[in-house]
Amino acid sequence: MGGLFMRKTYQKILALAGAGIMLMNSTVFAAEDTDMDLLAFTNQIQEDGTMLYNFEDVSLTIPAYWIGKVKVSIKDNSVIFYHKASQENWMKNYGFVEDGKLVTLLYSADRDFSDYDDLSYIGFSEDSAMNYVLIFPTDVQGYTDDKAVFDEFHELTSELEFVKEHACMLESEN
Repeated sequence: MGGLFMRKTYQKILALAGAGIMLMNSTVFAAEDTDMDLLAFTNQIQEDGTMLYNFEDVSLTIPAYWIGKVKVSIKDNSVIFYHKASQENWMKNYGFVEDGKLVTLLYSADRDFSDYDDLSYIGFSEDSAMNYVLIFPTDVQGYTDDKAVFDEFHELTSELEFVKEHACMLESEN
């Protein structure tokens, strides 16, 4: 009994130490040339292994399986989460830099999202007067010429509902 207790305690200490290191290494990213830095974010690994992204108005959580397999890119009024291996292979073999998209977080002052077929409305921020949505690609973005890369992409997309369910507006500090 004592050995099992000590092993579990040791495992918890290691997990907490690892989480502490990750928190110390959390990064702040910001969009360039914006009046309001709505897409600046911090990210940190949670106790359950998921990655929490906190933006100015929105919080987004990605599954633990995605960590190390996604690339985050800030463009204009959006943050795009790419499958890293798909994007790299599309670029290397075909010159397509925008393929491999998993999900896009977009903000807009209006609610005209009619250009997007598959989206999930997150909410409206009184502070920034912006609407936030998640946009999901309607075509296959995974790199199809390599089975292992495509299988990984498919595994990532199987968790898009998790991303949708764990996107929420942050409460105003006012």
